[in-house]
Amino acid sequence: MADKKQNHNASPDMSKLKSIIIDRRTRIYVPLDVDPEEARDRYWMNRGVERPDNIKA
Repeated sequence: MADKKQNHNASPDMSKLKSIIIDRRTRIYVPLDVDPEEARDRYWMNRGVERPDNIKA
């Protein structure tokens, strides 16, 4: 009988990441050396929309 393989998902090291709040429901984690404003702009650019005016950075 074949043995089942264990699934191994390595978790990222959170001490090497910082949390950036995009809006009230969205948070992204980026490396410590990334500029928060640049990360927010890249997030909105990758979503294919412009940053809404009513969302404060």
